[in-house]
Amino acid sequence: AGIDHMVFSSVANCDRTGAPSYHASKHHIELKLKKSALPYTILRPVSFLEIWARLGQFSSVSISGMTKGSVRQAWVALDDVGACAALALQHNKYKHQTLDLCSDQLSGDQMAAALTQLRAATTGEKIVYKCAWFMRLFMMLFAKSIYEEKVAFQEEGGFSADCSTLQTMADTYPPEFKRHGPLTFEKFLIRYDFETKPLPAESGWGKNFVYLLAFLGAAIGLLAAVVPEEVWADIKRRWAFYGLAALFAVAVINKLLSMVRG
Repeated sequence: AGIDHMVFSSVANCDRTGAPSYHASKHHIELKLKKSALPYTILRPVSFLEIWARLGQFSSVSISGMTKGSVRQAWVALDDVGACAALALQHNKYKHQTLDLCSDQLSGDQMAAALTQLRAATTGEKIVYKCAWFMRLFMMLFAKSIYEEKVAFQEEGGFSADCSTLQTMADTYPPEFKRHGPLTFEKFLIRYDFETKPLPAESGWGKNFVYLLAFLGAAIGLLAAVVPEEVWADIKRRWAFYGLAALFAVAVINKLLSMVRG
């Protein structure tokens, strides 16, 4: 059977010089699609708002993210990506177009302020943004491609997509989509009930302690993989190995207690 219309979800600015390797791989697919005989529409979304739907990102006093709080990032909801794909398939005018999809541009500090304002009437919580420094360090050392995409790229300028394209498309959503206009961060929070949903208590030093121990655990795993077996056996017999195991147990207990208190 023939293909009447191909809609490909790429990523914004993937053709930029020095783009992260994952983004660049999307651009290679775009080029092949454009050289083919297929009628196509290329959607280029920015960072997905859905990463904030995980409660682990929020506590009753803070939002935790990978970049510095002052770094503005471009955001879009997966719902809007899917809606725009459906819209593109319904209208021939979107064929052979490359469309940036962005609904909001906010920094971590601005997001924390928006959540504080949204919850002011119900909880009165003052929420601030916190950078997950230990996780940043862990990714920089052991997950460089993720660090490149999620941290370095964002802090070196990030996506340059504007919100006008998505706004225009979202204003023409058909009735069966049951909404008009894109999901901004504020609308996204309301949709996922963050206006009133109880947030877990901040675990304080224990949370950072868990990150630190995760880093140490990865370092120990790497050490076990590269050092000779007899050397590793000697290390395990030393107090440091068992001391780290005990500290990890303490951190897990602290985490469980914080979840119970929340």
